[in-house]
Amino acid sequence: MSERLPPPRTLGPEAELPLQYPLSAYEADSAWYVVVAGRAEDWLARFEKGPGFDAREWATSMAHVFNTRLRAQIDSDADLAELDLLDIDLDLFD
Repeated sequence: MSERLPPPRTLGPEAELPLQYPLSAYEADSAWYVVVAGRAEDWLARFEKGPGFDAREWATSMAHVFNTRLRAQIDSDADLAELDLLDIDLDLFD
C-alpha cells in the first residue's frame, strides 16, 4: 500500500507546508503540469495549452511561488534550530 500525504492544512504565516518537496513544471504534448520535482507522475496541477493562454507561465509561476514558500519554511526551521542550539550552549555556561 502506498503511503499517502496528510490532508492539506490552511497555509498561513505559522503553518507548515503539507508537501515538503520542491515542485517543477513539466511539458507534455497538450499541457504543462506542476509536478513534484523529479517525479513527473506525481502532478498537482495541469494547465492545458491553448491560444491566448500561457500554460507554461502559469505552471512555472505556481512552482516558483511554492518553492519560495518551501525555502522560507526550511530557512525558518533552520533559524529556530540554531536558536535552540544557542540556548543550550548558553545554559552550559551557567
